[in-house]
Amino acid sequence: MQRKFHQARFTPAQLQLSWLQPLRASYHGFDKWFLQKSQAEAPLWATLDTYGLPSSLLYTKKSTQVTLASNPPLTHPDGYLKIGMICTAHPRQGFGRQCIEHAIAVAREYQVHAIYATMLPELTAASALFSSCGFSPIGERHVKGQRHLVFLLPLQHAKRPEQ
Repeated sequence: MQRKFHQARFTPAQLQLSWLQPLRASYHGFDKWFLQKSQAEAPLWATLDTYGLPSSLLYTKKSTQVTLASNPPLTHPDGYLKIGMICTAHPRQGFGRQCIEHAIAVAREYQVHAIYATMLPELTAASALFSSCGFSPIGERHVKGQRHLVFLLPLQHAKRPEQ
């Protein structure tokens, strides 16, 4: 089922969503990061369920470079769109793919060169999802002492959504 994305904001109450708990447990410092985004009123994309509660969250931000652990940062004059978080209440039902498709649409609107995402190596389902959407692993970086894989999708390689 295709869901419509709405512009939203991070809120402390979202931290209590039951389906966000595994992400909170996996990432050291996630609560602090999330609350900082809430205080800064950072934009967030959300899909809503039939009760008006968030069922998917997507955080993106425009960036000037992609930082890697062993290489100089990637830079491009048009910049990059970072997917900072994808989380869904219904895993393995296509909502993660819808989030990536929405991020591609946002990136096209921003006219950036590419989209990138980082994730913990043990998140094999997330790695498989990004790979199936055309992202390629380009290296790794360390975030708060944790090793993350970095995936990149140049926009000229991104599939256009079905009309």
